[in-house]
Amino acid sequence: MKNRNAFALSLVAAVAVATWAATARAQWQACGVPTCVNPANQYLPAAASDNAGGVIIAWADHRVTTPTGTARWMIYAQRLNNLGIPQWAADGVQVAPDSAVADTAFDQQNPVIVADGSGGAFIAWVDGRDHPYTDIYLQHINSSGAPTWLPLGGGLGVCKAPNVQQNPALVLDGSGGVIVAWQDCRNGTNFDIYAQRVDGSGAPQWTTNGVPLCLAPDGQTGPQMISDGNHGAYVVWTDNRNAPDLDLFCQDVTGSGQVKWMTNGLQAFGVVGYAYTGPQQNPAIVSDGAGGLILVCEDGRNGANFDIWAQRIDPSGARLWPDTLGADGYAVITANNNQTAPSACGDGAGGVIVSWMDFRRGNNLDPDLYIQRLNAAGAPQWGAVTVGDTVCIQGGSQQYPNVVPDGAGGAVVTWDDGRLGTSMYAQRFNAAGAAQWVAEGVATCGMTYGPIAHSTISDGAGGAIFAWQDGRTNTNTDIYAGHVSGGGTVTGAAGVDDATRGGGLVLEGPRPNPAPAGMSVRFTLPTDHAATLDLVDVSGRLLERHDVGRLGAGAHDVELGRGATLHAGLYFVRLRQDGVSRYQKATVIP
Repeated sequence: MKNRNAFALSLVAAVAVATWAATARAQWQACGVPTCVNPANQYLPAAASDNAGGVIIAWADHRVTTPTGTARWMIYAQRLNNLGIPQWAADGVQVAPDSAVADTAFDQQNPVIVADGSGGAFIAWVDGRDHPYTDIYLQHINSSGAPTWLPLGGGLGVCKAPNVQQNPALVLDGSGGVIVAWQDCRNGTNFDIYAQRVDGSGAPQWTTNGVPLCLAPDGQTGPQMISDGNHGAYVVWTDNRNAPDLDLFCQDVTGSGQVKWMTNGLQAFGVVGYAYTGPQQNPAIVSDGAGGLILVCEDGRNGANFDIWAQRIDPSGARLWPDTLGADGYAVITANNNQTAPSACGDGAGGVIVSWMDFRRGNNLDPDLYIQRLNAAGAPQWGAVTVGDTVCIQGGSQQYPNVVPDGAGGAVVTWDDGRLGTSMYAQRFNAAGAAQWVAEGVATCGMTYGPIAHSTISDGAGGAIFAWQDGRTNTNTDIYAGHVSGGGTVTGAAGVDDATRGGGLVLEGPRPNPAPAGMSVRFTLPTDHAATLDLVDVSGRLLERHDVGRLGAGAHDVELGRGATLHAGLYFVRLRQDGVSRYQKATVIP
C-alpha cells in the first residue's frame, strides 16, 4: 500500500503542476497535435508560451456563419500543456464571442499574441465590424481560456478611429498590461504609426484611439515592436518618406505615452534606423540586453539584389554599428543574388542570431537557409559575411525560417521544407555555430499539402514548440502543434523521449478512445525485463496492474478496464520498464 500511495501522489503532483520530464511528453504526436481540425478553414497561427512549458495558439477561423449562411473569420485560441494535451474546449475557444455582432458580416483576422505570465494571453487582431473599415481590437483570456474584459467576448476596441487600421504588434508593458502598435489611415490616404497602452484590467492608458508615433509624409507600414525594458516599447516600421527608396525608422514610446526620439525636432517622425541609400525593408528586431535594440533587415544598398544587414541602436536613439568604411550597420550576409525573410533572436550576450532565405544558387532557383551570429560589437561569429553558416541546402525550397533562442547562447531554427513535398524541419545551433542535430535538420512533420505558416517559441529547455497551418486533409486547412526536444527528438505518440535509455519502449494510444468501458492497449517491449502496465484515474488511484514483462520482447496487446467499474472521465495508461515510463490518456464515456 505504501508503494501504491507513493505512486499515486507522484502522479497527481506531476499532472497538477505540468512539469513532467521529457519522458512523460507522451501526448505530443510525431506529426503534431490536432489543435483545431474543425471542417472549416483555420489560418495563420500565432504562438506564445503559457509559462508552464506549454503553448497558447491563436488563429483566424472560418467556422462561424451568420443566420443567412455567410461564413465569417473569427479569432480562436487553444492552450496545450507541456505534455501536448489541449486544455480548453475541443477545437479551441472563441476569443471574441459576442451575440450583439454575431449576425453582422464582419471578419476578425491577423491575430498577434503575447503570454500574460499566468497561463493566459493577450490577443490583438484586425476587426471589420465597422465595415468597410477595419479597427484594432484586443482581448485577454485567462488560463482557463475565458475572456476577462468587458464587454466580454466582443473585445476592447483599442482603436476605432475613422478609416482603416491594420497590422497590430503587441508587447507586454512590464506592469501586467500590454502596448499595441499598428498602421493607421485616419489622416488621409497614407498610413501613419500609432500605439496604445492597455492595463491588466482592460483600461486604455493613453489618448483615445492611441498616440501618434510617426506622422511623416508618404506612408509608414508594418510596425514591429519589442519592450524597451522600462514599461515602454521600441517600435520599428517601413517608411516611404524618402521614396522611391524604402527606409526603416524607429521610435521609443514611454510608459506614459511620450515619444522620445526626434528627427529635425519633430517627435512624431521617429529616428532613422539606417542612414544609407537603397531600400531597407522587412525588419526583425531583438533586444541588445543593454537597454537598446538590434534591427535586422533586407538591405538593397549593393544594387539590384538584397543582402541582410543589422544595426544596433542605444536607448538614446543613436546608431552604434558603422562598418569599417563608415557605412551604416554591419553586414550579416552579402552573398550573390538575394537574401530575404530574416528572422532573428538575441544570443544572450548582447548580440544577435539571424537566419534567412538564400538564393545564392540563383534568384530563379529554390532558396536554401543560412544562419549567422553577430556579437555585441557587430562582428560575425559563424563564418565570413559572404558565406554564413549552412542550415539546409537540400533539394526543394527551404523557406520562412523562425529563430528562437536555445537558452545556451545558440538558437533553434524551424522552417518550411520542400525536399520531400511539403514538410517542416528544425535544427539547433550551439553558441559556436555548430549544428547539434541531424545534418540538414530534423523532420518534425511531413504531410502532403502541409505544413505552412508556422509560429515557433522556445520550450525553455533547448528545444522548441511550433504551431502551423496544415492542409493534410486536402479539403481545408487545420491547426497543428508539435515539439522537438533540446536533444533533437520529435516528441511523438509512440512515447519517444530525450533519454538514451528505453528507446525501444513504445506505448500506443488505447483503442477505442473514447471508450464506453474497457479498452485494448498495444505496446512494445525492447527486452524481457520486468515491466508493468497500469490503469490509473486522475487522482492517481491505481485501478489495475498487469505484469507484462513475462510476455517478452516485442509487440503485445492487453485489455484494460474490463474487470473494473469505470465511470465517465479521464484516465491514464502507464507502461514502465527499467525505470522508463510511457503515458497515454484514455477517456471513458457513458
